[in-house]
Amino acid sequence: IKALAEAYATAFNKWAKTADEFAETQKMTSEAYAKLEPLIIAASERADVLAKMLEERSNKLSNDNFDRMIIIITGSFLLSTLVSILVWRFLTRAMSRVESAVSSLARGNLAYAIEGDGSRNEVGRMMASLATLRDTLAASERERAERKRAEERAALEGNQRRVDRLEQVIGSFENNIGSVVEVVSTASHQLNE
Repeated sequence: IKALAEAYATAFNKWAKTADEFAETQKMTSEAYAKLEPLIIAASERADVLAKMLEERSNKLSNDNFDRMIIIITGSFLLSTLVSILVWRFLTRAMSRVESAVSSLARGNLAYAIEGDGSRNEVGRMMASLATLRDTLAASERERAERKRAEERAALEGNQRRVDRLEQVIGSFENNIGSVVEVVSTASHQLNE
């Protein structure tokens, strides 16, 4: 039981360490995104400034040139927005998968399929660590169940041995009583004669 408790403690400590690492990674991701956000805002603001400058210049240019400039600016803005959305979605999905795996393990669901994307980044390593934690916990659970079954079998065998011994004692007692009854019966017949 002590070894099982130690195994559970070790597995729990690994899980806690992984959870702490996850929290730290999530914090770093939030900080990184917070650093990107001002850049995106600045780029957006800069795009707005550039659009105004181009509008002033476009009054001097023909309609064709103006239309081309607007398309380029809009495309650049949309591209930067798309890139930032894609980065945000990638980070959100990755953290969501990690959170789902951690929550599932915390609820005791050791059958949860932890699927990594095969990447070697922090999220991929966290998912691999969670899969290892899940496998360790599942192995510990199987060992505990096997020990419990072995204990139950030993208890049943012990009970059966006690039943067998009681039957032997009862059989011996019946034989002894039968002998005593026979002696008393013989003595009683001899007294009556």
